Amino acid sequence: MAVAGLGTIERDQWLVLLMGYDDSRPGRALEAFRDTCAKLPPVFAGATRDAVTGGIFTCNQADNRRRDYAALARWSSRTATCIRT
Repeated sequence: MAVAGLGTIERDQWLVLLMGYDDSRPGRALEAFRDTCAKLPPVFAGATRDAVTGGIFTCNQADNRRRDYAALARWSSRTATCIRT
């Protein structure tokens, strides 16, 4: 696993982030997600043990280019899907 993070949000819920590359990518299915969390510090397994109130969202970046988004007049639909505000 390259990056993992979590935080509490409203109504005693957790927001969990897993990010990896190549063979280290977390699974897209709930059980694969929980299996990955079980290999991390215990707080991750605890945060993903109960019912899921939202879905698992994925975002794939196929290349490694730097872009200047400040100059854009509008976001592309693909980019806007990955960046949830």
